[in-house]
Amino acid sequence: MLYRQETSQTIFAVFEKGTVRYEPTFPAGQNEAFVPFRPENNLIRNRVILLPSHAVEYESEEKLIEEIRAFMHRYVDLSPLFETITVYYILLSWVYEAFNELPYLRIRGDFGSGKTRFL
Repeated sequence: MLYRQETSQTIFAVFEKGTVRYEPTFPAGQNEAFVPFRPENNLIRNRVILLPSHAVEYESEEKLIEEIRAFMHRYVDLSPLFETITVYYILLSWVYEAFNELPYLRIRGDFGSGKTRFL
């Protein structure tokens, strides 16, 4: 899902057969379709949820992973193992619809240990 602030429009980016196209809805079966959140949604309007404005191709999977790690380092410090698990969980969240069942990433810790900041 994308948000185009200049036109106050939410749309989908659909990658198919090597190209990206932008659509207002996405078919979800016979007589059904996904529709994006409305641009007037409080979370979008107040920039609580930040959405991209267009699709961008990454140089490589390694570069994408590096960027995700750098973003995480701005907010939390994790052990190397949990950092790797988290990076790949983030990537998994982008293709979750391809699976029937998914693991749940659970964060546990004492009060004030940064669980909410991590999420």
